[in-house]
Amino acid sequence: MSLKEKLLEDLKVSMKNKDLIRKNTITMIRAAIKQVEVDERAEIDDERILEIISKQLKEKKNAIEEFKRGNRQDLVEQTEEEIKILLEYLPKQLTEEEIKEIVVETLNEIGAKSIK
Repeated sequence: MSLKEKLLEDLKVSMKNKDLIRKNTITMIRAAIKQVEVDERAEIDDERILEIISKQLKEKKNAIEEFKRGNRQDLVEQTEEEIKILLEYLPKQLTEEEIKEIVVETLNEIGAKSIK
């Protein structure tokens, strides 16, 4: 199942469950996808959809900072919920510990002794 199809199915489920935040978030994603397809006059693949979702995630994180400065806790909480939903569609991110482990493993593998 492509990401587009999954988004459509999740939209239907959220509408049935009357989950307004999830419905609005998925609608926002689908609108951004449609806009890119119209602009580029072509169907886009899952990789490009992930880029769109990542961009929206970044925008939401910036918005949270603005809402905090404006003392709008209600909007901060809503945006955090939207971020959680966006993260469901992105590949799992590595933790800092996992990244360090990979770096150490790679350094040992190539026999690096110093920064040079």
